[in-house]
Amino acid sequence: MDEIDLKILKLLQTNARMKVKTISSLVMLSEPSTKNRISKMVESGVIHGFHVNVNYEKIGYTIGFFIKVTEIKIDITEFEKELLKFSDFHEFYAVTGAEKYIIKGYTKDIDSLNTIIMQMDSIAEFNTSIVLNKTKRE
Repeated sequence: MDEIDLKILKLLQTNARMKVKTISSLVMLSEPSTKNRISKMVESGVIHGFHVNVNYEKIGYTIGFFIKVTEIKIDITEFEKELLKFSDFHEFYAVTGAEKYIIKGYTKDIDSLNTIIMQMDSIAEFNTSIVLNKTKRE
């Protein structure tokens, strides 16, 4: 990885659908060289996918939340399997510190979140936070 690769990565993080022609002009390389660099980053695992960034509010999921798991009441393997059953959970992090896991999710309304909380109660002790505002580095 060199400075040009890092610039290409930054551009793709900004817009994963950016055309190779545009990227090549911005990093001042030929299109074939730019395409080759991107391909090598994909093959080596530096880039492991091109993803859609969903605006959950636009599809009716107006409540963003975090669940911070402090104690797990069941076997860890079973716990992780149970987490995958919740369609409103989008990211799971095993972490150090006071929490064991942090779960990020989006749901339609407070009633849906309450249902999630009641279901989670049988497998873990946790605290829930509702997202009030989101600031993201572009």
